[in-house]
Amino acid sequence: MTNQSISAIATQGMDFERGRLELAALKISLANISFSSLLEAEAFANSMRVDKTEILQDEDSLKIKSLLDKQNPKADESGYVYKFDIDPTHEMASLVSATRAYEANVRAYNVNSQMNKAALEIGSK
Repeated sequence: MTNQSISAIATQGMDFERGRLELAALKISLANISFSSLLEAEAFANSMRVDKTEILQDEDSLKIKSLLDKQNPKADESGYVYKFDIDPTHEMASLVSATRAYEANVRAYNVNSQMNKAALEIGSK
């Protein structure tokens, strides 16, 4: 494995983990948004897929749940509001694991850079 491929792998890993961080943060930000109709919620979810195609893939689709909440100002005539089915605890765990994986990739990249620098110094003597 060449030094360039180690750097490339670490860079790809950082890109991937950044995407996981962005996705988890996006889902957390959407956790408490409510809609007055299922159609409105689906339209919003579809617009997120269009705007964030590289982040929001099919397996990460935003599922919608209906909740009976007659006190909510956005409740429909039946008393239901529509929200995204997001588990904030799961998303926080994703944030933590993605952050740690990102840091590991940064360390690998930096160690590789230090090894390259040391090799150049040894070669110049």
